Amino acid sequence: MKIFVIACTLLVFVGCTSSNKPASTTTDVASQQATAPASSVNSHEESTQGLPEKATSLVKEHFGAQEIKTVQKFNAPRPSGTLYEVKLADQTELDFDINGEWIEIDGHQDNPISISYLNPSILTYLTTNYPNIGVLTVERTQKGFELELANDTDLYFDSNGVFQRMEN
Repeated sequence: MKIFVIACTLLVFVGCTSSNKPASTTTDVASQQATAPASSVNSHEESTQGLPEKATSLVKEHFGAQEIKTVQKFNAPRPSGTLYEVKLADQTELDFDINGEWIEIDGHQDNPISISYLNPSILTYLTTNYPNIGVLTVERTQKGFELELANDTDLYFDSNGVFQRMEN
């Protein structure tokens, strides 16, 4: 009888300590590269394995100079729609949906990000009105795009890249 009570207690304890967080798979690219042959170190082909082709292309084309530290795939999309999260050596974080479309790209604090993938009209607006101010975060929203600049200005554009408003 004592064994039965102990077994039941252990089952309850184990069941109560399980996490309710969504499960995910994280690939620590840096540790994989440390044990990998020299030819695959800093290889975006190795580090983007499992990402949709569209996400892989964006990382290679616009962030290729940065080493990928981790690639995380969530078992279910987060409320923002994020299914894949890529972290680069410079702390830039790229979030992608199930199809590989970027949702948010965040440079964190004072780390301006590449913006060459944005709509040409947004790029023109930025170079005309904010030529020497970096972009820290770009987010794709239901209405278009939201950009946070290094001077704490938020810019909003519609889905066609037409400027809508600014907030300080």
